[in-house]
Amino acid sequence: MKTNGKLIVIATCNDLFNANIIAGKLEVEGINTLIKNCSVAACQSSPYDTVTGEFEVYVLETDKEKAEAILNAD
Repeated sequence: MKTNGKLIVIATCNDLFNANIIAGKLEVEGINTLIKNCSVAACQSSPYDTVTGEFEVYVLETDKEKAEAILNAD
């Protein structure tokens, strides 16, 4: 991930599975993402488990408009 620039929340999910789907849609389009608020237990679980909690998907502020367009296209 690029390290220059401010990170902003582009989406909030109630489970890790959906946060990964959103991040994947953005990354396929060339937008780097970061999922935050992932507990240690959630990070160590299988990606197929339903891990609940609040997960925030971050992108660089410079990618905000492109990311919103991608997510709103669905």
